[in-house]
Amino acid sequence: MNLLYIEVTSVARIPNSNDGNAMLRMVFTGGRGPYSVYFERREFETERPANSFVLNGQQFAYVTFGPVRGLCGAPIVANFGLDSADGKHADKDFYIARLDCP
Repeated sequence: MNLLYIEVTSVARIPNSNDGNAMLRMVFTGGRGPYSVYFERREFETERPANSFVLNGQQFAYVTFGPVRGLCGAPIVANFGLDSADGKHADKDFYIARLDCP
């Protein structure tokens, strides 16, 4: 299994704070669902189904998860991981450029 990238799909500002809750999409190859998502090496969500898409003839999968709390205008730098139902595991440190809160 190979984690390719993480993107922000939406952000909601947390009232009376400088923080936002981000929904994220993790794109990867390999493994078989359902999946467990890890954030900072702790299990975050379990039994997540995956969606898939084909780009230039290659099959990719993704899971959408969250919310992940972050400081508005600041990057999210964290370790994300994924376990698949067929026993595969992958984790990787990601840098998400900046959390643009509405």
